Amino acid sequence: MVKELEKGNIVIVAGFQGTTDEMDITTLGRGGSDTTAVALAASLKAKICQICTDVDGVYT
Repeated sequence: MVKELEKGNIVIVAGFQGTTDEMDITTLGRGGSDTTAVALAASLKAKICQICTDVDGVYT
């Protein structure tokens, strides 16, 4: 993923999926896509992780 980002390419990553300690594929549960976004942002040392969703109001 990093190599593609460094080339200026857009990378699309599926959220909501993960693996167990035994490396079995599983889902992350409610909010799993947000968790994926935050985990990727942290691992890429992003300055910001912005999540847009369809809720009433603004949550912080």
